[in-house]
Amino acid sequence: MTEVKPLVFKNRGKQRLGKGFSLGELKEVKLSMKQALKLSIPVDS
Repeated sequence: MTEVKPLVFKNRGKQRLGKGFSLGELKEVKLSMKQALKLSIPVDS
C-alpha cells in the first residue's frame, strides 16, 4: 500500500507537504473522517 500525502501550493507555484486533508477533500472522495483515520490518512480538524 502506498502512503497518501497532501500537497500544498505556496506562492509562485512551489509545492510543500501539507499536514493533512480537509473535511471537504474527504467529502469529495466520499470518505468519512472515521474511515480516513482508520486508513491512517492524516486529517486536518
